[in-house]
Amino acid sequence: MRMMKTSKNETIMVIGIDHGYGNMKTATRCFPSGVVRYENEPIFQNNLLVYNGLYYQIGEEHKEFCAEKTQDDDYYVLTLAAIARELEGKGMNRAKVHLAAGLPLTWVATQKEDFQKYLLQNESVDFTFRNKQYHIDFEGVDIYPQGFAAAFYRLQDFKGINMLADIGNGTMNIMYINNSRPVEKKCFTEKYGTHQCVLAVRESLLKELGTVVDDLVIEQVIRTGTADIGEKYLAVICKAASDYTREIFHKLREREYNSELMRLYVVGGGGLNLCDEQDRQAWEYLQTMDRQKYKSYTKAVVAALNDYFAREYRNEEDPYLETREKEDAFLERVETAIRDGVKESVPMAMAKNLLEMITPFVKESVGENQPSGRLEEKPEKQDMEDALGWEQEADMDAALEFADSF
Repeated sequence: MRMMKTSKNETIMVIGIDHGYGNMKTATRCFPSGVVRYENEPIFQNNLLVYNGLYYQIGEEHKEFCAEKTQDDDYYVLTLAAIARELEGKGMNRAKVHLAAGLPLTWVATQKEDFQKYLLQNESVDFTFRNKQYHIDFEGVDIYPQGFAAAFYRLQDFKGINMLADIGNGTMNIMYINNSRPVEKKCFTEKYGTHQCVLAVRESLLKELGTVVDDLVIEQVIRTGTADIGEKYLAVICKAASDYTREIFHKLREREYNSELMRLYVVGGGGLNLCDEQDRQAWEYLQTMDRQKYKSYTKAVVAALNDYFAREYRNEEDPYLETREKEDAFLERVETAIRDGVKESVPMAMAKNLLEMITPFVKESVGENQPSGRLEEKPEKQDMEDALGWEQEADMDAALEFADSF
């Protein structure tokens, strides 16, 4: 959302809204594109919008796919909720508003005028959202092709042949941008958004395990890679999601995608730019992360962000922190190596020294039993060697035990 001034010095709020089949998005807000209408005031009113005497619960259930967004009042009511959410963040409840909205690439030409009239069906409107009154004066509407907004401010970077794939909840929009210019004749819309992935997962679960799993659980696994469910359910969901991804590339190849001849940019709720080296590396880390340590992609990303920025802020306060940490780590390794070396060498050295000190006493003790002068008959030579060997072995054991005590 940004502000602009008219010739009469009036302030107009320019609000961009993405009317998605899965979520409504503004610059600062995102909520499910679900609407349930009541003629009487409902019990739960967390996201209740009151308009024209009717009650609408915003974000309830999942809106069914419809090629014509003007066929009912749902998207108009969702537009009012999106405006209210955006103004709420600015502490406002009255405004002159100019809308910027989008339509699937191949539907813009045929549906643009009808969608403009649909959004401007009232010059001004009064409604209540979350128990707060709002008054909106509509100043105009601009309609743009979906996906193109992601590339508009970086067109100069699209050199050569480029394919842009905008994967939303209901549709996948494909367009070519060649040498910074969009190619209108090569724009395609496929009904193959992430909701098709959810439907495929549902079918796989029913077929393989004979059970129905809530869409909230399925969507959590698609977003984060895990959920608090049994391994067999998780395995089926992940396999179906992988099959969906492979089918996306099959559809791209049908539209002449060739990785050796062009660059691919994936945007939208289902996108991650795997052509970018850093994005691809991040994706590989997420695929190989320790699932016991990080229960979901979100947990891993949060841990990485906290660690990164904590270190950034510490380095700002202490520029030599990393240098000292490296020096401390090096000294610690040296100290450990010395300590281990001492543990191995000292016992043997001490044992050798102790043995040298003990040997004269051993010899003396052996000779004490002999009278001076002539010696009595000596025991057998082998017996002497065995006795001396036994005593030396005993002394060695005692020396080693003494050294080991250190």
